[in-house]
Amino acid sequence: GKNIKEEEYKTKLTISPSGPGFIFKWVGESPLEGVGVRQGNFVTAGFGGKQCAFVAYEIKPDGSLDGKWGGLGTVTFGSEKALKK
Repeated sequence: GKNIKEEEYKTKLTISPSGPGFIFKWVGESPLEGVGVRQGNFVTAGFGGKQCAFVAYEIKPDGSLDGKWGGLGTVTFGSEKALKK
């Protein structure tokens, strides 16, 4: 990858199932741990340790959002719908 300064870096990423989601671990010089969710053909991950949380939305044809949310250590996901005004 490249950081925000456009400097290249290499790391190892492991993804493991965890309840309804996944644990993401970036191993290397700056290790990180996060939690992710799959929504269709997309996977999203939030990272930052024990305070890590995420929300992933599917954009529906009418503009509404259909989402799943949770955090590191989540046993089940919450759900959320956002309607366009």
